[in-house]
Amino acid sequence: GMDFDLYYDDSVMTLKEAKSLLDLEGCVYTPAAYYKNPTTFLWDFQDANWTQDGEILTLFFSVPPTVAAGDYNVTLTFNADDVFEENGNPVDFAVINAVVKVR
Repeated sequence: GMDFDLYYDDSVMTLKEAKSLLDLEGCVYTPAAYYKNPTTFLWDFQDANWTQDGEILTLFFSVPPTVAAGDYNVTLTFNADDVFEENGNPVDFAVINAVVKVR
């Protein structure tokens, strides 16, 4: 299973959509009921085996035209105990944070 928390500057941008990129039989993605800050994303693997590196989630933000130019952080965090394999052992997991650049 996996559980991530997303943080972003909600005074600058609004999370409009989040698409899970994992299309595995036995993987259940629970999207956030409301896109708020922070937002939690959850995947539960039931008899699924995912071993490759790759993208898990694509986020789509809306930024009003009145927002000042600058770089705005988008951060994912997780508790190591919330990312685990079939035997309940933690998985070494790398999160790549992003920046929304407004010009």
